[in-house]
Amino acid sequence: MKKLDERHFKAMELLMKKRTQKEIAEEIGVSRMTIHRWMKDPLFESEFKHVLRNYSPKPGELLLFY
Repeated sequence: MKKLDERHFKAMELLMKKRTQKEIAEEIGVSRMTIHRWMKDPLFESEFKHVLRNYSPKPGELLLFY
């Protein structure tokens, strides 16, 4: 992958919301296998880790993760 686009960032957002690969694929209009490949791509993986490190939840949002 050379460059991430809005679909990649939408997938990251949905991953943070604990959506399944199938749900993400259906929502953004790609196959589940595409989501699987993206998650194994070094650029996607690196950017997703960066997003997670810099994520600042809104008040009350942490409850979603319990």
